[in-house]
Amino acid sequence: MKKISRIPLILLVALLSCTAYSQFGVKGGIGIASITLKTQGVKSNIPQSVFSFHVGPTYEIEISDIISIEPGVMFTQKGFKIAGNNQILKSKLLFIEIPINVKGYIVEFGDARLYGLAGGYFGFMLSNKINGVKFPIGNTPNNLFKGFDAGLTFGSGVELFEAMTVGVSFDIGLANLSNDPNETDRLSVFKLSVGYKF
Repeated sequence: MKKISRIPLILLVALLSCTAYSQFGVKGGIGIASITLKTQGVKSNIPQSVFSFHVGPTYEIEISDIISIEPGVMFTQKGFKIAGNNQILKSKLLFIEIPINVKGYIVEFGDARLYGLAGGYFGFMLSNKINGVKFPIGNTPNNLFKGFDAGLTFGSGVELFEAMTVGVSFDIGLANLSNDPNETDRLSVFKLSVGYKF
């Protein structure tokens, strides 16, 4: 597990050491987060989506006139809620995520460039709260969730004046966060992001 968690850090350092043209930036936005719960392969329709947010620095590395690689470090809140039995359980999960995306600039018109992106992310859970009560994180049956997450990202957007970006993306969780051998928990988020490159 420790070796796996070092992989995104090694990749990030390697990308930051690249000598190609690059730009630091910041990105933030809101989203709609959800969780897919399956018990013995049967999907539950009980969990509901909640609003999420993300913010952090980015570093876009230009590979060619139309292709670039954009790693980053994002502080992200995800979660879900479950309503039933006259009560609502609301989960807030805080992560530090390391996304690495490949961006392809498709069309250019004036000071605007349309782009598509695809990539993935690694996440490390910092906090797990249900209705404001903090629960431990770990890989034992006593913990509700594991601490490591990973998934794929797809999206598109527009770059304005070679500096500002507005985009939408969808994170598809692949890692099973549950410690219950009979259960599968995967997070997904639809995001709207605004960024600025210096």
